[in-house]
Amino acid sequence: MGVELTIIGLGQIGASIGLALADKSLEINRTGHDADPDAAARAQKIGAVDRIQRNIHAAVEKADLVILAVAADLLRETLELIRQDLQPNTVVMDTSALRAQATAWAEELLPAGQTFVSFTPMISAAHLEETATGIEAARADLFKDAVVLINTPAASNPDAIRVASELAGILGCKPLFADLLEAEGLLAASHLLPFLVSAALVNAATRQPGWREARKLAGRAFLQISKPLLEMDGATMFGQSAILNRENAVRVLNNVVSEILTIRDLIEKGDSKELHKLLHNAERERQVWWKQRTAADWEERPSSAGIPTPGETLARFFGFRRRKSE
Repeated sequence: MGVELTIIGLGQIGASIGLALADKSLEINRTGHDADPDAAARAQKIGAVDRIQRNIHAAVEKADLVILAVAADLLRETLELIRQDLQPNTVVMDTSALRAQATAWAEELLPAGQTFVSFTPMISAAHLEETATGIEAARADLFKDAVVLINTPAASNPDAIRVASELAGILGCKPLFADLLEAEGLLAASHLLPFLVSAALVNAATRQPGWREARKLAGRAFLQISKPLLEMDGATMFGQSAILNRENAVRVLNNVVSEILTIRDLIEKGDSKELHKLLHNAERERQVWWKQRTAADWEERPSSAGIPTPGETLARFFGFRRRKSE
């Protein structure tokens, strides 16, 4: 008897989770569902899932663990679709960057007995500069040596945290636990802000009267800073994440506005010394961050004691045994 796992959403994140769980020593039966039949077929072809179920209700009805890897603006709709089809005690994990709102939807929509976990894995530094998107960007080691941000509602089954921790270990990343408010602040600064700043820069440039000629001169810097906008593909209302986390979104945007105003004032005053210090401080901080990110070298929080080795908690929580080595 194995764990019945269903992954809804077979883009880069969902398919990569499936690929990482392809280890034959783990008795996990992987079912996949995606609204795009081409993405679903591709996921099965590359081995991200064992089978495809085109009917979302049938996809989850036997699942012990459901992983939602859908765009934030589709999360509530997806929860509404599957709510009546889940087994008692099914664990539902959401990989989006939503926190408080996602938890509120889960508490509103999911039947009693279902455990909801926010489980947002970060991409490994080794893959951050790749240009592929969607299913074509799926990798078995996509999360290796990165972290996964984990939250659960206060009343959740304590074993759900251990299941999430073990899943993180199987994916090759380290769990980072934070309460809902802290997590929303962290995600606003690290995930939301780059997209919003990128959109502001592109709009500021392209709406200027001189853009018709300036576009011919835009080079590597413009290309790099506008790249986050390419990741909006597949989300019909990408700004929804910012609206649902508006307090933190406004706070981090205010920080950017303050920095821009400081740079503007230094340029206006002709203060080259202070401007030089400001720009080189940013350069230095970026270098420090990238060195730490590539080496996965962080100041660690105290780790949770007694986290089991991969396979133990899944076995106990869902009631199966690992396959014996042949």
